[in-house]
Amino acid sequence: MAVIKINFQFESKISKKNLSVLCRQISFMLQSGISISKALEILAGQSQNKNLKIILSDIHKNILEGKSFSRCLLQHGKKFPALMINMIKAGENAGRLDEIMNQLADYYQQENDFITDFKRAMIYPCIVCVMMLTVLVMALTFVIPSYAQMFSQNGAKLPLLTQIVIGISNFVGKYYLLLILFFITIFILLVLFLKTNKGQIFYGKFLFSSFVKKIYRIRLNFIFAQIFGMLLRSGVDIISVFENVKDVVGNKFLDKDFDLMINQIRNGESVSEVINKSGKFNTILSEMINVGENSGNLPDTMLYCQKYFENEFKDSLKKLEKIIEPTFTIITGIILGIIMLAIMEPTFTLNDIF
Repeated sequence: MAVIKINFQFESKISKKNLSVLCRQISFMLQSGISISKALEILAGQSQNKNLKIILSDIHKNILEGKSFSRCLLQHGKKFPALMINMIKAGENAGRLDEIMNQLADYYQQENDFITDFKRAMIYPCIVCVMMLTVLVMALTFVIPSYAQMFSQNGAKLPLLTQIVIGISNFVGKYYLLLILFFITIFILLVLFLKTNKGQIFYGKFLFSSFVKKIYRIRLNFIFAQIFGMLLRSGVDIISVFENVKDVVGNKFLDKDFDLMINQIRNGESVSEVINKSGKFNTILSEMINVGENSGNLPDTMLYCQKYFENEFKDSLKKLEKIIEPTFTIITGIILGIIMLAIMEPTFTLNDIF
C-alpha cells in the first residue's frame, strides 16, 4: 500500500501555487547571477515538498550532464505544463530565461488567485445547499411522518399538497438506501463519461452555451490575450502561440475552431481576421488585435487586452456571486415554505374539528 501511495503522489501535477513560487525563486537567482544548475541545487536542497525535491534533484542531475533546462522539464512533462516548457525553451534560445521565469511566476500566481477567488465565490452556495438538503432530509424523515400519523389517527381529510409531501416522505423513508445508491451510481457514471472524448466535448459545449457562457467567454478572452501576449514577448512564433493557447484553454469543443484558425494562419490570414471569423471571441479582442497588427505593437496590445478582460472577469465573478446568494436563499425559502404549508394547512382543519 505504501508503494502505491508514493507513486500516486509522484505522478500528481505540481500545483499552480508551487509553480509560481518555483518560477519566482529561479528568476530571482538568475537575476542575481546564479546559474540555473546552482539554482536548482539550492531549491532541491531546501524544498519541503518531497515530490518536488525528487523532481528538482533529477533535473539538476540532468543539467550537469549537459541537457538544457527545457529538455529536463520535458522528461517530467506530466508534472510541468507544456506552456511552461515551451516558454522556457524560447527563453533559453533568446538568452532571457530570467525574464521568462518572472513572467511565468506572474502567470501562475494569477491562475492560483483565480482558483482561490472561484472557490471563495462557491463557498456560500455550497453551505446553503448542504443546509437545505439537511433540513429537507430531516423534515421528510422525522417531521412529516409524525404529522402523517397524527392526521391519520384523527381521520382528517388531507389537502393534495399534504398528500404529495407525505407520499414523498414515505417513499424516501422506504427506499432511502436505493436512492443513495442511485445518486452515487449517477455521479460515478457522470465522472466516467466526462473523462471520455465525447464527455469532454459535451462539457466544453456546456460551458460555452449554458448560463455560464458569458463569464466563460470573458475567461476565454482573458486566457487568449494573456498567453498570446506572453508568448509573443518571449519570441514564440504565431503557430506555436495558437497551439499553446489551445492546450491551455483545454476545451475539446473548441479544438476544431483552434485547428481551423491555425490552418488559416498558415494560409497567410491575419490573427485579427481568424479571431473575428471564429465567432468564439469578443469583438473587442479582434479589433484590438487588428490595431496591434497595424501599429506593429501586438505584444503590448495583448497586454492591454489581458488587463481589460481580467477586470471584466473579476466584475462578472462578483456579479455572479451576488446573484447566486439571493437565488439559493429564495429556493431554500420556497422549499421550506411548501413543507410548512403542507403541515399547517391540515393542522388548521384539525383545530376546526376540535
